[in-house]
Amino acid sequence: LTVLALVGLTHADEKSAIAKIESLGGRVLYIAKDSKEYSVTIIKNSFEKKKGFTGADAKVLGELKNAVEVAFQHPDTADDWVAPLKGLTGLKKLHLEKTKITDKALGTISGLANLEYLNVYGTTVTDAGLDKLKNLKKLKSLYLWQTKVTEAKAKAFQTAMAEAGNKDLAITLGVDKDLR
Repeated sequence: LTVLALVGLTHADEKSAIAKIESLGGRVLYIAKDSKEYSVTIIKNSFEKKKGFTGADAKVLGELKNAVEVAFQHPDTADDWVAPLKGLTGLKKLHLEKTKITDKALGTISGLANLEYLNVYGTTVTDAGLDKLKNLKKLKSLYLWQTKVTEAKAKAFQTAMAEAGNKDLAITLGVDKDLR
């Protein structure tokens, strides 16, 4: 009975987290009809005068146990916004392009074992941060365009990942700079 109550409580927490995200202008879209999995998009609402999503609201993201994709389309997104994602074991896609994240966020991301897609285009991620992602054995797409990651480091990282068993990793460094 206690287990059933906890399961219901967890589901209730997830529903209230989804409602909070939507009330702050975010979107939650289910992957398919009757699916438990969903995609979450956090946006900056520039048009309405009501409160929008802030760093203080990010803790609610930790309740999204069935999220398979999270997209931060909010330019104020910083490392502390990413921290609550560490327990989302089903997360497969993470969009952090054009945000304020740094190498620190990659430490959190390194624990997302099922991550297949990561986009950090236009961030300040560096060569040192890239090393934090070496545990992501399922990573297939990594977008590094307009970051501080060098081409040499990206190639070395891809080689190291292939040697560790991930031969499918494709890295995009920019126009005509795809490492396959």
